[in-house]
Amino acid sequence: MRSTGLLLVLGTLLLTGTAHAQCTIANKVCAVANNFNPVPKPPNNPDNKSPTCGGSVAVTPFIDAFNAASPSIRTSLCQLKNIFVSSGPQGWGRFNDPTKHGHDPHQPNDQAEDSYIAVAQMDIGKTFSQLQDQNLKLINPSVAANINHAETNTVPELGLLYAMAHELGHVIWHKQYPLGQPLHIPCYDANFASSWQHPNSGKGRRWTEFDDETIDNHPNANIKMPKAATTPAEMADIYKVYATALAGANPEEDFVDMYALEAVFSSTHCAKHSCTFAMNFSTGIPAVPLNGDRGTMIAGKRQCANTAISTLHPARQIKRQRRHR
Repeated sequence: MRSTGLLLVLGTLLLTGTAHAQCTIANKVCAVANNFNPVPKPPNNPDNKSPTCGGSVAVTPFIDAFNAASPSIRTSLCQLKNIFVSSGPQGWGRFNDPTKHGHDPHQPNDQAEDSYIAVAQMDIGKTFSQLQDQNLKLINPSVAANINHAETNTVPELGLLYAMAHELGHVIWHKQYPLGQPLHIPCYDANFASSWQHPNSGKGRRWTEFDDETIDNHPNANIKMPKAATTPAEMADIYKVYATALAGANPEEDFVDMYALEAVFSSTHCAKHSCTFAMNFSTGIPAVPLNGDRGTMIAGKRQCANTAISTLHPARQIKRQRRHR
């Protein structure tokens, strides 16, 4: 009887998303209240107090995505205060910078170094490849008409894992590059900096909009910015240096989307099923293997992203106090 009870407990842990991590992921998932907009500029409150839950949502897709993730990604997801479902159109990741949060006694929910992500409702249930198609159409619809993404294991949990990991990557970026503080991502400069004219331009920003190409430019004029690509061949050239077209938009997205792709590629699901992902062209250009190194530049970025996945997490920094004797 005791062995049967243990099996029931283990089965419950798997169903609720607690296996291999110290949290019940379903307890973190909810709808975001009051159509909260995280962008810290008018018409939003410039101080932009923290979001709160506004109701329940279906949690099974999040449990499935959580259970498909690697132990390191599960650890980071468990350290988020909430995982929201928003009305979109894009998700977002938010780190409460200590210079802007945690100072108002009338806002007890607004704590410094808390972190949150939100997934757009429209993105839940889509596969990884469908989300890649969607991003490319948002960035450059004319070129995207001749491109499609494909994968060998089309399950929606990998799409939601990508969506969550992308926003988690933004949390990690802003935690490591806070406002006015000289922290860093240890391997970023060695592996990503040469992809940008001014690689420090993305650091220490309070907020970065989706696909913002105004932050920096590619140092190689032959590699177009994503919106400026006019042919599938020019888009394919971007993927020789950047993980995706979205990654080619600015230094922050460069790191964040590589982080998100590696979160999918290194997932326990893909370890079991040997997933492969590709970008295909209707114009005869060879397919781009998204989970291949595609040269030394991409290989270095992949290694850095995996190091970040394993070592950098959203948890608050531990402040040690000296004891006076």
